[in-house]
Amino acid sequence: MTDTELGVGLSHPLFFIGVVENNNDPQLEGRVKVRAFSVHGTNEQVPTTELPWAICAAGNYDPNNPPPPLNSFVYGMFIDGRAAQQPLVLGLIPSQNATRIDPRKGWGVIPGEDGDLQARGATPRDFGQPQNSRLMRGENIEETYVLDQEINRREKLKVGGTDKTWSEPSAAYNTKYPYNRVIETAHHAIELDDTPGGERIMIHHKEGGYIQIDSAGVMTQKSSDDQYNVTSGKKHEHAGNGHVVTIHGDAHVYVKGNKTEEIEGDYKQIVRGNVLLGCGGQFNINASEQIQARAADVKVEANVGTLSLKAAKEIQIGSDIDITMTAQKFYHTAYNSYEVYSTTALKFTSVVDTHFTGSNMYINMNGALPPITPAPPFVVGQPGAVPSPTLTSPGFNLLSGTATNIKTGGALSIDTLGISTIKSGGAMQIQAGLAMDISVGAAMNIKSTGVMKLGASSMDLYATTVNVDNLVNLGSGDASAPSITPTVPTPPAIAVISVPGFPTSGTQLPEPPAKSTQLDIVNPRGSKSGGGYTSPDSGVE
Repeated sequence: MTDTELGVGLSHPLFFIGVVENNNDPQLEGRVKVRAFSVHGTNEQVPTTELPWAICAAGNYDPNNPPPPLNSFVYGMFIDGRAAQQPLVLGLIPSQNATRIDPRKGWGVIPGEDGDLQARGATPRDFGQPQNSRLMRGENIEETYVLDQEINRREKLKVGGTDKTWSEPSAAYNTKYPYNRVIETAHHAIELDDTPGGERIMIHHKEGGYIQIDSAGVMTQKSSDDQYNVTSGKKHEHAGNGHVVTIHGDAHVYVKGNKTEEIEGDYKQIVRGNVLLGCGGQFNINASEQIQARAADVKVEANVGTLSLKAAKEIQIGSDIDITMTAQKFYHTAYNSYEVYSTTALKFTSVVDTHFTGSNMYINMNGALPPITPAPPFVVGQPGAVPSPTLTSPGFNLLSGTATNIKTGGALSIDTLGISTIKSGGAMQIQAGLAMDISVGAAMNIKSTGVMKLGASSMDLYATTVNVDNLVNLGSGDASAPSITPTVPTPPAIAVISVPGFPTSGTQLPEPPAKSTQLDIVNPRGSKSGGGYTSPDSGVE
């Protein structure tokens, strides 16, 4: 019985070494056309189009391995023997080209398009280079992505609220052959580097985006354009030693729900433009110590309801110029004392009535004593001209065009160290239910063109000189010249109103930041041309 009858397999396989001249399989099965040396002759003898399609044996169970590049040297066998119509590629033969591929010499092919992709390893830049990656060998690294990664690093990026900056880490590449395992295409690379002291993992995209984990475990993730993170469930982030975010542009955060921030230390926001805080419901600010607010102008408005200010101790309102308060009705209530102080003038004006009510009322003037004109000698029954005092200094003046009524259920004291003038265009009555004391330190003039009544159960007039003009009814007897004792009593003590204490230093807040006018982003990505590299942004030096 022969071997064929026993079914022992391939009895006369024909092995070959050849070069790949077409890897664009119309059936998309990873087949290639191989020119087998000493079998197919030159491309003039057997054109590339006439070569049979060869199946590539990948050596594993994955049928998705890419076909070998054009002009790659391979080895295999014809499973139909010398008929040489059923080639099977078993593997790739590492090689390097000393000169460029020239199909006129009998083998090889020049791709019509995408030469870097289809003929990787056989391009002019690969002359004299082994076919394994430069990243794996650690040679000619300036021809790889490592140079671009280093040149396009973002540097001196601002740390918010400080004068500090941060920079993108440098490329961690420090490979020594043969520790770096590389999966590389014409544009992309994945590296698993076990170089002692330089262990790292790198995934690099041709546009400059990458994920790098260096020997210390520091991870750098960079996107050369937009970046999207979408999580269908919860997202958890933890930063064990700080969190720095620098954004050259606008930032928008939308939360469809509630947002809670808990901060163990201080919280500071620095805004160089305008700030708008909008709240659809109740807005609460709660501080256990102090709240300070400062601005060139401050406006607070309750546009619907009530504006309430309440303090457990004091409310202090101070202004360097004016304080204006306006309302339909104005109420002031003090459960103890109520003091109003003015260093110049104090005016109360009412279009209708002015009422002052109290169990005791004191009106004290502590201005300088004004000079007065001496009165002529007092002669009983002979009216004489009584000159009015010349008022050139502060005093007490009570003037009325009609009737003036000063009433109190208790004691009434009108004391002044200056001139006291009481004038009325009509009748004047000064009455006291008990004793009445009218005392002046200088001359006292009592003058009336009509009837003047001074009534009291007991009345004393004290002055250095007393002039009574016209008939004066003192008590119930006839007009007479009473015995006047020229005794000048000691003026009563003047109550001094203390000046209330107002805050003088204002709120203790830091100076506001300068307003920013430059918000444009210049050249956010950077570019490379024949003249060199353009910096990614204006902040990079």
